[in-house]
Amino acid sequence: MNTDNQPHSRIFIYCALACEAKPLVSYFKLKKNTGIHVFNVYNSATITLTVTGPGKTAMASAVAYTQGLTAQNQAAVFFNTGIAGHRHEPLGQSFLIDKISDKDSGQVYYPPQVLNLPLPRKALQTFSKPVTNYPEQALCDMEGSAFYQTAARFTSGELIQCLKVVSDNTENPAAAVNETLAGRLMQAQLPAIESLLSALTALTENLNAPAIKWFEQSLRHCHVTASERRQLANQLQRLNALQPAIPAQLPEFKSAQAALAWLQQTLDGQPFYL
Repeated sequence: MNTDNQPHSRIFIYCALACEAKPLVSYFKLKKNTGIHVFNVYNSATITLTVTGPGKTAMASAVAYTQGLTAQNQAAVFFNTGIAGHRHEPLGQSFLIDKISDKDSGQVYYPPQVLNLPLPRKALQTFSKPVTNYPEQALCDMEGSAFYQTAARFTSGELIQCLKVVSDNTENPAAAVNETLAGRLMQAQLPAIESLLSALTALTENLNAPAIKWFEQSLRHCHVTASERRQLANQLQRLNALQPAIPAQLPEFKSAQAALAWLQQTLDGQPFYL
């Protein structure tokens, strides 16, 4: 496949179901990418939305696949949204996710909460199969942990966020959820989603500027592969988030691997708070 004409997106949105994605496709005026057949992908100049299919494997595959089509060095927003169950929260209530637990592996992820937005927060538990015995407090879905784990390979944690909309609870079982209901619930969240994406996009400006400058001045004599550039960009974004005042004078390295080692050593010396 020729990927030269793929849009250089700054926002990557991942929805498990087509009914979840449809309102976003219409709202953001996205066009179907007819050159991609593995997943249903929709683009604008700045947004790429992918319908992944349900489940962790499908989500992880879709994130990795769409990122394989690009070789961008700049920070990008990764956003997962869709419906989820909860024991007692009302249908249509949305939550920004501040903790993701994979109920199979036991792994836990904490999306950094750096945005000052009036969105309620809640934890999310990801299961391999639909559940009817809802967790006591957390939301539940089938993709969140795979989304975060895979997206973390490609961008800074601050730019990886999930917003879930309650579609079922003990009084309104998951069996009653259909495409029409899911679409209507997502439609109601479009203004909140737009505000969240705008705030995340603004954050990329702060993360991108020092990364670009650093690449230009410190790697100008190095041969750097696409994979190494991704790793370097990701580490630089993390460093800038923890230490915004990156030194103006940085070492020049003989290889990208030497630069990565230096960055890791620098990051290890920075305090980090979840």
